[in-house]
Amino acid sequence: IRSVICTGDNALTGISIGKECGIVSDNGRILLGEVMPGSKSIQWRDPDSESPYTVEINTPLYSSWQLAVTQGAWRHLHEHVSELEAIWHRIVVFARMKPEDKINVVKYFQSRNLVVGMCGDGGNDCGGLRAAHAGLALSDAEASMVSPFATGRDGKSLMTVVDLIREGRACLATNMATFQ
Repeated sequence: IRSVICTGDNALTGISIGKECGIVSDNGRILLGEVMPGSKSIQWRDPDSESPYTVEINTPLYSSWQLAVTQGAWRHLHEHVSELEAIWHRIVVFARMKPEDKINVVKYFQSRNLVVGMCGDGGNDCGGLRAAHAGLALSDAEASMVSPFATGRDGKSLMTVVDLIREGRACLATNMATFQ
């Protein structure tokens, strides 16, 4: 199971949370891609460095680093498929994403023949939850837009992902046993 963060928050917040929960690798080697105003290309930089220099992500020095992208960078990549194809597997943080961008991320991963699950905690996640193969809302509010995807255990707990996978595997095992 490969996990990524797709958030409406700032990229540095997404990277920091990714480091805390292990989505960003322990060595912390990650580059942030942004499209600067007036630019038509993505500029990559080390978010832990104060230096404003940009780097080339496909050089041997940076080819093993994970990547984070902002909304502008994602939209650029989505329009320039050859660039996206070369790096999609390295992207672990999608930041400043609007609801339609989250849907596009889910659909892109699905186009790579991946089974996609998504967890979200608000109305801005509803489209992505609906587009995913399995959508899981981490919301206590019954009147929430995401309530059709709401969890049954502990409200806002990511442990419900474990329950979802366990139930899915049990269902698959039952169906496989039926046809043997």
